[in-house]
Amino acid sequence: MNLFVCLYLNLPVFIDYGFDVT
Repeated sequence: MNLFVCLYLNLPVFIDYGFDVT
């Protein structure tokens, strides 16, 4: 369950980071 929480919290972070890099 911790993995799902980590992915759920990292998903928007990765997207935001990706957009920021782009």
